[in-house]
Amino acid sequence: MRVAAWCLQSDFANRPSMSMVVKAMEGLVDVDENLDYNFSSSPIPAALPVIRSMEGFASPSSTPLLASVLSGPR
Repeated sequence: MRVAAWCLQSDFANRPSMSMVVKAMEGLVDVDENLDYNFSSSPIPAALPVIRSMEGFASPSSTPLLASVLSGPR
């Protein structure tokens, strides 16, 4: 569970690389003790953009990605 919490850190700079996750799962690396367990801190957009299709129906097919989804480059 601590490895999962490590991967879900709000600040992407504090998230491990996949190689570090593998090493943690193998027991070769210790998971940081000072983890942030507040996973719901990222703001949710108030309104999602609505895309009009060719038929004129509203479709929420395009959803903005939250910072918690994008971990950024490694």
